[in-house]
Amino acid sequence: MTAKCRASGIKLVLGGYDGGGDESFTHLRSIEMGDGRVISVESIPSEIRDIDYGQLIEHAAFALVGRHDAGELVLRGAVVIDFDACTITDEKDIDLVFRE
Repeated sequence: MTAKCRASGIKLVLGGYDGGGDESFTHLRSIEMGDGRVISVESIPSEIRDIDYGQLIEHAAFALVGRHDAGELVLRGAVVIDFDACTITDEKDIDLVFRE
């Protein structure tokens, strides 16, 4: 997925994680293109729609915080995948990333 994102001009993929246990865990929040455009989930253009962003965010979150698929667990944070810097950042204070 990394090569496809880079080839498509994607700079950042931003996702959130919350819940744990049996709840939904990860979700795509937005995409930032190399030219500075920020694309919301609702307006992903067709040329970059075939990338599985859900799986990308899920893999990044699990790489950072581990897999939590049983029991009572409450987590909340943001995952920032930066294709230019080749980094995945875990930000526990989601408001720093999404200004909620």
